[in-house]
Amino acid sequence: DVRQEQPAFEASVQGLTGAGDATVGGFLVGMSKGLSAAECAVMACATGAASVEGKGSADAIPGWEALRGRVAAGWAPLVPG
Repeated sequence: DVRQEQPAFEASVQGLTGAGDATVGGFLVGMSKGLSAAECAVMACATGAASVEGKGSADAIPGWEALRGRVAAGWAPLVPG
């Protein structure tokens, strides 16, 4: 068994509707693109974080490549506290 932990990303929260669905969707898109489980977890958290940055979750999520670019550019992880 493998356990993968992935911290959430910092986000300017505008709304929470659909965040969980967006997170699962990000994981599934990653799987469909052949990403590893660890990469899918990163993209799932990125998709979920992006989804809360707008009032409507789908409107707030950028395209896949833009989302990957934001992660690659060093999108800061959420620091609890």
